[in-house]
Amino acid sequence: MLSNYELIDEKNLLNYYNVENSETFHNISCLNQYYVQSYKDIHAEEKFAINMYNLDEKSNKEFIIKDLDFVLGVRNIYQKKENLTEIYYMTIGLQFFTSQRYTQEKKIDFISLIKEKKLVENYNWFIYYEKIKRNEDGLYNLDELLNSGKSLIFGDFPHKYKSNEFHEEQLLNVNSHYFLWILEFKSVYFYRNNTKFNTGMFKQELYHNKAQLNFNNFIMYAPSLYITMIKNNYFESYISRNICHYYIDAQIESFYCEKSDNFNINELKLFPTLYFEHIEFNYTFEFTYEDLFFEKDNKYFFMVSSLLDVDEWFFGDIFFRKYQFVFNQDSKAISFYNINLDFEQKESSSKTIIINKSMDWKLIILIIILSSILFIGIGFIVGKTIYKKYKKKKRANELDDDYDYTSDKKILND
Repeated sequence: MLSNYELIDEKNLLNYYNVENSETFHNISCLNQYYVQSYKDIHAEEKFAINMYNLDEKSNKEFIIKDLDFVLGVRNIYQKKENLTEIYYMTIGLQFFTSQRYTQEKKIDFISLIKEKKLVENYNWFIYYEKIKRNEDGLYNLDELLNSGKSLIFGDFPHKYKSNEFHEEQLLNVNSHYFLWILEFKSVYFYRNNTKFNTGMFKQELYHNKAQLNFNNFIMYAPSLYITMIKNNYFESYISRNICHYYIDAQIESFYCEKSDNFNINELKLFPTLYFEHIEFNYTFEFTYEDLFFEKDNKYFFMVSSLLDVDEWFFGDIFFRKYQFVFNQDSKAISFYNINLDFEQKESSSKTIIINKSMDWKLIILIIILSSILFIGIGFIVGKTIYKKYKKKKRANELDDDYDYTSDKKILND
């Protein structure tokens, strides 16, 4: 079954970082669980070779830093197989911390440490995933997913790193209110037979859902409520016919289905799309069957599992692969690129807004001039009308003045 964590055979660690093969690794201490996520994380020092790429000069330069503090994420309990070590490479020290314990936290804040050494100009960082192909059914291949490259990049934005893929105008920002990278959603839901199913806890007339961003996880973890709902509203009919299977592996529970004439891509397309509605981003994140399943050995594996006794969402690779995020260690900002925005249209409206702001005084003058012309025109028309009436009345008076009063006198005398 799909493992919760990455299991690495210690006999074949040629392509992986192995502390036992390092002459410069120093174990300082095990860390308090408050700061880290795995069971036996180590506060360590190591020599780092950091490749710096100058976007302006388009050149690479390598910096060697001796005795740089970092976190080695290791889960070395509850292991069922010998010679296996579960390693969390992305635990390196990418969480942000409160100032209350700054002395200790400073030593495991990797971004702040390299910022202090002036290797980067800001606290921005992101993970960039290489694009991989889907199969003919639109699903990812598991081997390609596991072996696809991803880069951890510090000190800049994706729209600078990949200007052909992302644009600054598409960038949306929120701040995390926790000491971990967490997103809060108004609701998480799916539809089945035109019925909406909310998977969150109902509080104060809203469904509250938190999702912790976990950069070590390959799959997505869901509250048990979602697993129960999706089982009852999709998988159950296939489980009863022994086509799909519910399983519990170690501390997780999930599903997989046998590929056959009775269950193929057409049945998979009926899987309810999962929606995450975010208020501050004004955006709803969507995950279809293409995002949530992969095919392996003639089976369809569901890439959402539930951690027993944990009722929160944990986003892993399948979330970050679809949506490009950026993080700032100092401001605690979480940003993502809404690539659905019409870039040209937004760029045009942005320019318009800038022009309007810088041209307010000219706009006022223009309004005054147009208003003056309008009033002058109205005044001219009204004045002309009044003048005509006045002239006509004056002419009538002049005619009265020219009347021959002598004739009237003659009539009266008679």
